[in-house]
Amino acid sequence: MRVPRPLKQGDLVRVIAPASPFRTEKLAAGISILEAFGLRTVHGPDLDARQGYLAGDDNRRAAELLAAFRDPEAAAVFPARGGYGCARTCLAAGPAADFLPSMLVGFSDITVLHVWLGAAAGLVTFHGPNITTLSSLEPATLERYRRTLFGIDPARNFTWDGLATVLGGTASGPVLAANLTVLVSLAGTPFEPDLTGRILIIEDLNEKPYRLDRMLLQLSFMKGFEKVAAVVFGDFCLNGDDVEAFAKVVSWYSARWDLPVVTGFPCGHGAFNDCVPQHVRAMIDADRGRLVVDDPWA
Repeated sequence: MRVPRPLKQGDLVRVIAPASPFRTEKLAAGISILEAFGLRTVHGPDLDARQGYLAGDDNRRAAELLAAFRDPEAAAVFPARGGYGCARTCLAAGPAADFLPSMLVGFSDITVLHVWLGAAAGLVTFHGPNITTLSSLEPATLERYRRTLFGIDPARNFTWDGLATVLGGTASGPVLAANLTVLVSLAGTPFEPDLTGRILIIEDLNEKPYRLDRMLLQLSFMKGFEKVAAVVFGDFCLNGDDVEAFAKVVSWYSARWDLPVVTGFPCGHGAFNDCVPQHVRAMIDADRGRLVVDDPWA
C-alpha cells in the first residue's frame, strides 16, 4: 500500500464534491478551519454544481476527482460532503492506478472512495470528517483531527480505549471503516470489497433498528465476511427506545458471528468522528475494550 505523507504548513488541499451538493456556509466554515491550520485550499469553479441530488453530472464529478489525484502540487484531497454519488463518480472516472498518493479524509458516502482507492490505486486513506462537518465537531475531536493530518503523535491518535465489550477476544488485521448503508450497497457491484481478515468499523445515521438488522444480515453474506477478524460499532445516532432495540440486534449478530465485537467507537455523523487510517493493520482486544491501529508513517 502507498501511504500519503503527513501534511505540513503551507500544503495545498484540493476540495472536491464527488457526491451530493453541500451547504455553502458549512463549506466556508470548514475551509476557514483548514486555513487556520495553515493549509491552502483550492477548488474548481464548478464545485457548487447541482444536478438534483448530485453535485453536478457524473462527468463533472469524475473529471474533478481525476484532476485532484493527478495534481502533483496537491498534498491532500478533501471531499466537501458525502450524501450519494461516489459510486457513479468512480464508474465514470475509470482506472485509478496512476493516482498520486495524496491524503484523502472523508466518511459516509466517501466509503466508496476508500474502498476504490485502496483496491484500484493501492492507497492508504483516512476515514474521518468531511469539510462541511468540521465546524460541528467538539473541540477535542477537532484537535485530534488536526494532529492526525500533520502526523503529530500518531501512536496516540490511533489508539482507542474504553470501548464496550459485546463479545470478547483478540484479533488483528487491516482496518476498513465504513458507513453501513453504503458498504452493503456495494454488494454485487464492481466496488464490493473483500472483507477477509478485516477489522471492520461501521457507523450510520438515524436508521431504525429493523433497517440496521436488515443491513447487518446482508453484511453477513458479503464477500469474505465469514473470515472477518472483528467488528467495531461506531455511532449510529439513535435515540429513545431505538438505542436498546439496536443493542439487542448487535448482541444477536455478535453471537451469530462468534468473533470479537465492541461498541462505542468515536466515529460517525455526530460530534465525535476520529480519523482512522484505512487498509492499515490494527489489533483489537475486545476484553479490554482497546483498539490500536498501526502508525501508517512508522
